[in-house]
Amino acid sequence: FKSGVVRLCHTGISVYVSLKDGHLIVFSRTAVGDWDTRDPAEIITNLPGSIVTSMAVVESDVWCACRDRLLVITKGGTFVKKSIVVGSDPMAKVSYIACIGVCVYVAMESGGVLHCYHAYSHECLFSIDTMASVAQMLTGCDTIIRQHKINCLRITALESFRGLIWAGTSAGVILTMQNLPTITKSTTAREVTETPQPQASYNGHTGPVRFITATERLKRIGKAGGGPDTKSQDTLSRHSTSDLPPSASSSVQNTPLHGGGGGGGGVG
Repeated sequence: FKSGVVRLCHTGISVYVSLKDGHLIVFSRTAVGDWDTRDPAEIITNLPGSIVTSMAVVESDVWCACRDRLLVITKGGTFVKKSIVVGSDPMAKVSYIACIGVCVYVAMESGGVLHCYHAYSHECLFSIDTMASVAQMLTGCDTIIRQHKINCLRITALESFRGLIWAGTSAGVILTMQNLPTITKSTTAREVTETPQPQASYNGHTGPVRFITATERLKRIGKAGGGPDTKSQDTLSRHSTSDLPPSASSSVQNTPLHGGGGGGGGVG
């Protein structure tokens, strides 16, 4: 590449690459299944010079964040089939995208609000304001520091896994969005009557949260035929549940790993 890589998105049949110079290119497989690395296709975003800051596979599409837009591309495709304007401020920028089912959660570069878009209708179903939860978590801070963190609040990391949304903030507080509403392919914004309330984690950072990654903690608690399993096992893996035999009984715990300023990394 003539420019640095900003983001990668793997769909199984293609790899989308966002570059610092604003180009968005896609590598596809050949007829025999090999990757064609010599002749990638370029996707025209109609936003010249604007960097794609985040990408996510959503159902049969790839969603890309570029400036104040969400660009929808058919998985494996090379053209933008839908451009969605987020908010009313043309100077605003989408920074993060995370997906659960038919819900696409979107965070802006400034502000502590998460917007939920429908994968098929592209309608904004609801928004989640994180300010109250962050402010409550900062109650014990010095008044000046607390007020500064609240005034400058923004979402700095976003991750989805097994029906949960985790959001890291510039205040160092990590939030979990639980009890999310059930959204189907036909759900409209008028049918969403309750907005989820974010819950703050007691594990956080004094500085901004830089990343969150989802892991799965497995603890074998028994085996077929009765008796204790002496080979008790803890693992951290996105796909470890598929490795367990059906006869084994196990407990599963979703665990976020995170890193940030002024506090190193953390679990949970």
